[in-house]
Amino acid sequence: MKSLRWAVSLSECASNKNFEELLRRSFLCVTEDDVAQQHEFHYRDDSLACLVGRLLARCAAATSLSLNWSQVGFGRTSRGKPFVASHPDGYHFNVSHQGDFVVLASSSCPVGVDVMKVDESRCSSASAQIQRLERQFTALELRTVRNPANNSLRWRAFYRIWCLKESVLKATGIGLATNLRDYEFVVDRQTHEPGCFITSTKFLMEKELQEDFIFEESFVDQHHCVAVATNGSVPPIGNEFQRISLDFLLKDAEFINISPDLNDMDELDSFLAKPNKHF
Repeated sequence: MKSLRWAVSLSECASNKNFEELLRRSFLCVTEDDVAQQHEFHYRDDSLACLVGRLLARCAAATSLSLNWSQVGFGRTSRGKPFVASHPDGYHFNVSHQGDFVVLASSSCPVGVDVMKVDESRCSSASAQIQRLERQFTALELRTVRNPANNSLRWRAFYRIWCLKESVLKATGIGLATNLRDYEFVVDRQTHEPGCFITSTKFLMEKELQEDFIFEESFVDQHHCVAVATNGSVPPIGNEFQRISLDFLLKDAEFINISPDLNDMDELDSFLAKPNKHF
């Protein structure tokens, strides 16, 4: 089974000349629950991220497991982690959204992925942001994020560690941990910047090295870093995320939402009426 690393840019989706037609088709190629879920978001890009995430999960499962679009069925664990019902143990995937990107990672072992926009406007400085959240970092991690020589590098170090913490929590299916200091990451001096592919990071849980975890760190563009955590013996893929489009996701998609209550034009109008955030 092929492991996948896919990334979709929301701004590229929205700028597609056929976006409205692709969006109408998307509503028909996901479930009623998926359409209802995207309704809950106030902003247009959050609704789009939700919809793209559902399309990513279904397309990846169909591709990896050689299933037809309509054959893919999903379930959720007691903690809300999704899985493919026909392959609950042999196929794992995870989806993340932040900033302009929705990303997916799949594997034959439990996997978690997190993407973060390296946003220097969230606080007055990286040092101030680190100070505000210092209780979530170990002493070693605080040295890692505070040591870089300038503000931009400190921001990048902060988002790197935060991405790693989120990825491992999602791989284990734990969700939000009560004490993120129990999850410590030891990173080497390899430069974390666009174009990198880092697999040397070590993970300690409650001070014990977790040798079964493998991490892949990279960037999906100049501003978004991503971390993949795999809990098992599967080797890293060895390359960066593949950028894919809404057209790609819908290429072999089938209509599965045939509810008489669904009017794709009404759904489109409802979506377009939502305010948009800046990516």
